[in-house]
Amino acid sequence: DLSGVIAGRPRQVAARIPRPALVFGSGVEAYPQVFRHPGEAEQDGALQPGPLCLAEGLAVNVARLGLKRLREGQGVHPMQLLPRYYRRTEAEEKLLRQS
Repeated sequence: DLSGVIAGRPRQVAARIPRPALVFGSGVEAYPQVFRHPGEAEQDGALQPGPLCLAEGLAVNVARLGLKRLREGQGVHPMQLLPRYYRRTEAEEKLLRQS
């Protein structure tokens, strides 16, 4: 699965998320006992709820998370980054509508 989307029962989903990780979405609020581990630091391998201000999948929010990691010395070379597309691009949608 290259999409990064994981679906299933909350504990099954939590078990499949590589750690450490920030987690976002309605499941974090609905199942706090599964996705929140108070007292554990992110570097300890815990799942941590991501800040609500970054929950919307906008490029600017991805950049903010990346900047945080860079400042913490966890940056990677840009050529190692791979995009994950969860839907067709606007150009692909337009092409499909035309055919």
